[in-house]
Amino acid sequence: MSMVDAALLRRAGDLKGELVAFSQQPRYDRAMSSFLAEYGNGLESADEQRWMLLWDGFTLEHRLADGQTVVEQFVEARPDLPEVEREMVLGLDGYYTYCRDSVLGPDPKVSPSMVSMSLPPDLTGAETVALIYDETDGLGFYAEFGLVEEAFVNPDVLRRRRWRERTLSYLEDDSVEPMVLRRLAARHPEKASVVFRRLLKRPRFDWVRDGEALMREFKPLYFHRLPRPRVSPLSERLAEFARRR
Repeated sequence: MSMVDAALLRRAGDLKGELVAFSQQPRYDRAMSSFLAEYGNGLESADEQRWMLLWDGFTLEHRLADGQTVVEQFVEARPDLPEVEREMVLGLDGYYTYCRDSVLGPDPKVSPSMVSMSLPPDLTGAETVALIYDETDGLGFYAEFGLVEEAFVNPDVLRRRRWRERTLSYLEDDSVEPMVLRRLAARHPEKASVVFRRLLKRPRFDWVRDGEALMREFKPLYFHRLPRPRVSPLSERLAEFARRR
């Protein structure tokens, strides 16, 4: 970034602050109240981002009684502004429109649709599900993670069938990356050693010494392929194609 660009960027921030102060004058109170009554649907649960977008909508787009916007009145009241700064302030409208449509949709009167997704029965029927994002393995959902996590905290629960079978499945299931077990073991390496001694009947097993070899033994496919995302966003057309296969 050049020194000129950096200075202009700083100036844009200063002007935005001045515009905020200008829009908070008492003479705009009635117009702002009317705007919120029309467009402020669901404000009781609105977060900071939505409040900012509503303010931008009022300041940059909403036509007042005289047909002007607040930002146009701001520029008109500032004859001292150079032409480049006047254009910069008036150009905020296009940026706002993009942000508003991305978050609220093209019609701010209508609340945006909730995002919905379906999950497989083994996840929806589980008592606990871990959602883990890893920079290498991506985003993954892990059913009954709570049982396995408890086993790594208290290996004695492995005497109970449900805990033992679920923990063993995390080791044997190729859909559970080594990363998951590494994270659990990193919290309590000594207890991780006990877990695998009991699961595999290997009395001399030591996680620090033998852990990586164990991962390669039980999850060889993972180490022979390039990392790929577990979850991928698909368009409706591509999702329909995938369902037919």
